[in-house]
Amino acid sequence: DPFACIADVDRLPRPVPNDPHWVPDLDDPATLGCLLALVREAWEPHRGSDYIASTMHTGSGWGVGARFGSEGLAAIVLPTYETEAAALVAALEAAP
Repeated sequence: DPFACIADVDRLPRPVPNDPHWVPDLDDPATLGCLLALVREAWEPHRGSDYIASTMHTGSGWGVGARFGSEGLAAIVLPTYETEAAALVAALEAAP
C-alpha cells in the first residue's frame, strides 16, 4: 500500500479510476507539479535544451512562461487564468 507510511491513511481520498466523475485535486501542490512536468514535456522538445517553463502570477491572474536561453522570457499562455491549474491546462492544450 503506497499510503502505509501515513498515520491517518484512512482519511485520505483514494482515486477511483473507474468513476467517471473522479478528478484529481487541482489545489494539491503535487498535482500542480505533475501538470507542470507535463507542460515541460509537451513544450521542451520543440524549444531545445535551454528551455525552462514555469507558472507565473501577476495582478491579472496565472499564466505559464518560458525562458529560452538568451532570448528571455516568453508567455506560453498569458496570465489571465484564475488558478495555476487552469493556466497549466491551457498550456497543455496549446502545446504543439
